[in-house]
Amino acid sequence: NAPVNKSNEMVIDAVNRIVGFMNAELKPYPSCAVLMVKAIDGAWQYVEPDANDKHFVMSFSVSPSNAKFEVYVTVVSGEIQPLSIDHISRTNMYKGQDGCMNVLDLKKICYCM
Repeated sequence: NAPVNKSNEMVIDAVNRIVGFMNAELKPYPSCAVLMVKAIDGAWQYVEPDANDKHFVMSFSVSPSNAKFEVYVTVVSGEIQPLSIDHISRTNMYKGQDGCMNVLDLKKICYCM
């Protein structure tokens, strides 16, 4: 794996798209806050020989929850492949932030207002 500059345009775009995906997943739950990118902590590319697609792990935090996430992303021909909530891992504790959320998979991303 090789580090990727966290100010790389593709990294910034990918993290913004990931947070947009997270907000779309939360849209049916108005008690969850809208998330915004707070910081990009790092990005790493996993190079596979003879592969046309690129695999990345991106680490970032969001506000208002100060949640930290790590996401596995695949890029094919410059396009981020469809995400699933399973690709998103929360790397810090969220106890007490998710009290209004009953959907287990969304607890890690919901910040109850």
